[in-house]
Amino acid sequence: MTPPVIRSSFSLFWFYVPGMPDLRLAVTLPELLEVTHIDVLKPVPFAAYFTLGIGYWRKEILTAIDLGAMLRGPDSSVVVPGDKTRIIVIRADVEKGRELVAWPILDGGRIECPGLAPVAASPEGLPTEVLRASVVLNEQEYHLLDTGGLIHFAQEQGAEQIPLHLPS
Repeated sequence: MTPPVIRSSFSLFWFYVPGMPDLRLAVTLPELLEVTHIDVLKPVPFAAYFTLGIGYWRKEILTAIDLGAMLRGPDSSVVVPGDKTRIIVIRADVEKGRELVAWPILDGGRIECPGLAPVAASPEGLPTEVLRASVVLNEQEYHLLDTGGLIHFAQEQGAEQIPLHLPS
């Protein structure tokens, strides 16, 4: 039985990530700060395998990750972004406050106002703690990320060596 769709008046930004081009992911608009380009990412020694580096965004230091590699696991290859790669910058609410994190996305994302359905099963083996809900829009399924759960999952996967957001 399919879970009922809950109508809601929220907006989200959906996107695809490198290495997982068939999985539609999404974040809510309050979590989305910008879709942009980060000119320079500095490598971080001893960081988790999915950490691309740290960079500047609007005078803030943030950590860039390969979200696809993190979700696929430590045996996956990391996609290094090029100069023209679009980066999504998000703000996640976590236990200690708010964190800034960014990751590359593929072309084709946009803002939508869908209905929600509870997550019945983790799609394609993704950890359920990083998913908030399944979104059904025009009979297409999207997976709304729980950004706080995503940060927690990243820290469990080895990102505790560095803070995800360094204070300015």
